[in-house]
Amino acid sequence: MKAEQLAVIIPTAQKKPELLRELLSSLSAHGVGEIIIVNTTYEPVGWLLPFRPRQRGVLASCLEPFNWSRVNNIGASFVKDASLLGFLNDDLQVSQDNWLETLLEAFDDPEIGGASPVVQLPDGSVPGPAVQLDLEKRTFVASQKVEKGIFPVQAIAGPALFMRRELFEKVGGFDERFQFTYSDGLMGLSLGRLSRVVVHGDSWIRHFERSTRGPDNPEDARLFKQIFPFLPEVKNKEKKMSFIEEFNALAFDIHKTACEKGWWEKERNIGECIALMHSELSEALEAMRAGNPPDDKVPAFTGVEAELADVIIRIMDFAFAKNLRVAEALVAKSEMNKSRPYKHGGKVF
Repeated sequence: MKAEQLAVIIPTAQKKPELLRELLSSLSAHGVGEIIIVNTTYEPVGWLLPFRPRQRGVLASCLEPFNWSRVNNIGASFVKDASLLGFLNDDLQVSQDNWLETLLEAFDDPEIGGASPVVQLPDGSVPGPAVQLDLEKRTFVASQKVEKGIFPVQAIAGPALFMRRELFEKVGGFDERFQFTYSDGLMGLSLGRLSRVVVHGDSWIRHFERSTRGPDNPEDARLFKQIFPFLPEVKNKEKKMSFIEEFNALAFDIHKTACEKGWWEKERNIGECIALMHSELSEALEAMRAGNPPDDKVPAFTGVEAELADVIIRIMDFAFAKNLRVAEALVAKSEMNKSRPYKHGGKVF
């Protein structure tokens, strides 16, 4: 794969300008086809202009609260002709003249969809060139294996990710629900379901980790823990799921769809969400009043069936978004009701 076919996306807060200058010079020297720099601060970026490559350079801005996934997705939206994408942090230091040329050799194999160099810390240590799922710890752990040449891994992750553009777009980009962490590893897993993912053991780059951003967001870890049981790699290895796990798995899918369709771009009003659940019940009543005809969107089901399904969909979407244990409460309430007296509460109906 030639560097001319590559577009590199670099979000920057301009906290390490000397590293960014060096990185841009290296990319230009390799003849990278497109470089997209996404400025995440109000600081002027004019000093970056001399470092645009001769081929094509773009300066974009994203002045929202920093979200690693979002700024990289924004950068990717500016890519014009490249068939390969590289996502680089701005705190990388070139430690090998031919690092990029060597890495791109991996993509000469059409079955390889994602690749990463070996990332080295300033003290010379290598925390792991890739990640893998740990079913016991229920998280990502660094894969310590480092070999010569191109070798397979479960998932690439970290500050230097390269992938085929068609696969990035097929996956839907980075998951913007994660602010700082996990979305790179999730992207690596997604690529691994569609292609081979590898690390090139002869391509090295140095990473000044966390030098250009703040601490991790604990919400990222909470969300990852929530979705972990429903990752295909986990579901295929663990025991058959209980009702609660199945319910939560479906709630995850429902909420993910709602996010993709734009319904959670901003924090939603709780009262509004609950009122919309009521509205679906009202529509079920109206369907019954109309004779319960086939639903206009899913005609294999009656109007009442479809509207009651919409009630449950809204409840599951809301429950997942707010981390509410509705499935567990459903099981507990069902068991509790078995112990209640006949027509408990003294009510007529």
